[in-house]
Amino acid sequence: MLDFIKSKKLYIIFFFAVTAIAALFPPSADDLGWATSQGAALLERGFSNYNGRYLGNLLAVSLTRIGLLLAPIKAFVMTAILFYIQKLSAKKNDFSLILCGALLLIPSPLFIQGFVWTAGFANYTVSALLLLISADIILNGKNNVLNAILLLILGISCQLFMETYTIFALVCGAAAIILSIFRKNGIIKSLSFFSGAVIGAVIMFSNGIYRKIAAGDDVYQKIPVNEGGLINKIFNAVKSLFSSVSSAAIFACIPAVIVTVILSVLLIAKYKKHKAAFWSAFGLMIASLLCFPVVFFIAKQTETANYCLGIFLLFYFSVCAVAVATVENKQTKIRIAILFAMLLILCVPLSVVYPVGPRCFVGAYIILLLAVCEMLGEFDLANKKALKAASAALALVVAIDVICYSIVCLSNKNKIETIREQAAQGNKQIVIEHTKLSFFVYSIDTENYAPKYMQRFCEYYGLPEDIEIIYK
Repeated sequence: MLDFIKSKKLYIIFFFAVTAIAALFPPSADDLGWATSQGAALLERGFSNYNGRYLGNLLAVSLTRIGLLLAPIKAFVMTAILFYIQKLSAKKNDFSLILCGALLLIPSPLFIQGFVWTAGFANYTVSALLLLISADIILNGKNNVLNAILLLILGISCQLFMETYTIFALVCGAAAIILSIFRKNGIIKSLSFFSGAVIGAVIMFSNGIYRKIAAGDDVYQKIPVNEGGLINKIFNAVKSLFSSVSSAAIFACIPAVIVTVILSVLLIAKYKKHKAAFWSAFGLMIASLLCFPVVFFIAKQTETANYCLGIFLLFYFSVCAVAVATVENKQTKIRIAILFAMLLILCVPLSVVYPVGPRCFVGAYIILLLAVCEMLGEFDLANKKALKAASAALALVVAIDVICYSIVCLSNKNKIETIREQAAQGNKQIVIEHTKLSFFVYSIDTENYAPKYMQRFCEYYGLPEDIEIIYK
């Protein structure tokens, strides 16, 4: 037991640190609906004509109602994600473990929507963990009946959270079958996962809401490119990829994007002696820069600057391509290239749906962290100075989270108490201050809510439904 604790001490420390942070998160936005009568009503009708995220919805209903157990459950999932990132990395070490832990906890838009927000966590983060577990069993698990059955169950389960993950799992499952045929190993495992993925996809998309979305009749979810002829649809998809998807991806994944750019530059500097590989890949970077006038023209025509972020993504992938091309280890090259291909497979389908937010990129962020681990493996970081620097970074991120979310938690508590006091005095118009650091939580103040959300807010906190909240 002591040996186990010693070998896993970093994960144990991470778990308790995340539990302390998660205990400070207040409920917000859809959390209030899932925890009240709306969630119960949706569950009663089996989420008919709502969406096919059956397991994600069940988790949202459950997690928003379990009180003090929510924080350790969130911490367990985040710790498990960190564990599988390390387990799936070819060159793992304590430095990459600590750095990835810090990157997972930076309070970015993705962290806010994919971890702090419980409904987002239920749909986007838990499903990402299931995909990691599936990948580990396919790549590293034994070829036995138990794993085949487990992968069948995981294949079905992974499909019932988020639509783009459903498509991603189908593509990766098919790729796993092809790979196992070439390797002549693990064919049964790959077939089991793919079969489960197909069954899960059928279950998800059999929900009536997707027929309404395809017809353009749904109020919330839409396919904005589903207009005009084929050429127009392709143009609209590319336009969406260079605007809403690009901007959301960059802001969601900015911590990992910055780290991968830095590591790419360091790899280029380390292996610059390989001139042929360097210059061939460097051409990709120049080509992406030459695309700028086209992107700028589109931006001017549509009166939006978001399209210019598309050129940044081209530049970003080009820098990474330069780094991959200059790495000496062939296996490392292949692994990083596969990871970036998976990144595109996961993100491109988002160009044909609406809305797209930071939470949609939890899986993409995890793939980037896997790429970070592969890149870090090319450097000698097994020294005390490097570990101290990474530990200091993680400690700083945890401290920022604890301080900021303590302020949010206390401010939200005071806000609710003020509303209760004024409502008890018979006031119908209640004037309060905004929650401090409200941008650290997804849609926490009621002025951001539609009337139905205001109703859920009052029901959740036991407030009269006829009150009006006015912010100073």
